[in-house]
Amino acid sequence: MLPSHVPTVLVLFGVTGDLSKRKLLPALADLANSKALPESFRLVGITRRPDVKVADLFEDTTQAEALRPFIHLKAMDVADHDAYTELANELNEYRASHPEAQYIFFLSVPPEAAPAIIGRLGQSGLASDQRTKILLEKPFGRDLASAKDLLAQMTRFFKEEQIYRIDHYLAKDLAQNLIEARANNLFLERNWSHEVISHIEITASESLSIEGRVDHYEQTGALVDVTQNHLLELAALTLMELPTHLEDTAEKRFEAIQSLTLTPSETVRGQYEGYRAEAKNPESTVETFVSLALTSSLPRWANVPIRLTTGKALQKKMTAVTLYFRDNPSFPGLAWQMHTNGRSTFQFTTRKPGYDHTAKEPMLFEELDPHNLRRAESYQQVFVDAFRGDRHLFVSEQELLAAWRLVAPLQEAWKTTSHDLRFYPKGSSIEDILA
Repeated sequence: MLPSHVPTVLVLFGVTGDLSKRKLLPALADLANSKALPESFRLVGITRRPDVKVADLFEDTTQAEALRPFIHLKAMDVADHDAYTELANELNEYRASHPEAQYIFFLSVPPEAAPAIIGRLGQSGLASDQRTKILLEKPFGRDLASAKDLLAQMTRFFKEEQIYRIDHYLAKDLAQNLIEARANNLFLERNWSHEVISHIEITASESLSIEGRVDHYEQTGALVDVTQNHLLELAALTLMELPTHLEDTAEKRFEAIQSLTLTPSETVRGQYEGYRAEAKNPESTVETFVSLALTSSLPRWANVPIRLTTGKALQKKMTAVTLYFRDNPSFPGLAWQMHTNGRSTFQFTTRKPGYDHTAKEPMLFEELDPHNLRRAESYQQVFVDAFRGDRHLFVSEQELLAAWRLVAPLQEAWKTTSHDLRFYPKGSSIEDILA
């Protein structure tokens, strides 16, 4: 990765939070070690706690050392309007010696805290500079109404080209390869349609339970936590027409999401046994498993069933996009594994060696990595693209609203009844729950 030449100040709200410690700061440390940070870079970590030290933010001391020359921790009450004026003054001091500097505000905060911070950034005047960008993590609202409220708050102070809505699945190498493989392998693109593909499965299963995320999960559930964003974006990457220009990518994703129709009668929701005890809510109807049945109105995918499935406490951890061929619909033909060490696979059927002319067997080809190269983490890509101003891997307003509109009827229906909620033992397979 080549560094951006634009002097950059990254202001990270929630620097002491879980996401920051697990993903954001390690990604920035890797970029520092790779010399891929902007040539003039400063990281301002916003925290409520004045006693926090840089070393407190890292488990790996080498990561702390990589970022130590760039990081400055600022204790700040994010509810105090005057604190934003003080922050603006400090940033403008930096710009006095770096006139071309860009400010990037990353809100790694709970969804309910974001609107107020956005408003105070706008009222301080920091949003009015076109060199200012704002990065926001999902979930973008809790439902269609709150998503619209959040969008209205953001566009009140920021222009769309300043806003970078993050779905880190879009930045994964193997997710991007859903497009690259088609664009660079003509035989794939020619067969990427209902004429060859019988059905599509997009899966994100976890073997772990909610693991201490009770408060978050009780407010979201699997539909909002994973399906409405990650899985629908993977579906968009799978179904979309190839863009002529890179900047058209988000538009093509939107068209793919907008083309989807939900089949409520074939939708399944479940909750693993023991969740209610973990949540300390004996009547909780929050789903830890969702499987949506969809179809697309795009001519390329006429009459092709599409199933999106996610769940906690399942038999195995797996994130994959799998396409099945019509000539062998019970066996996966193309599979993309979306986790860090996953591989793309291609499979077809051949005659089995021996005397039986009718015996057949699958032949599997895997993407090879002879040099054991480590894939770039998705947040490295997020940061690099934000530094450079490349927005094609970020979620547009229209695709965000299209995704919420798709799941809104389910959310409303699930508020009024739980008769369809299935309970499953921990370690269950997806097939057992759907049976």
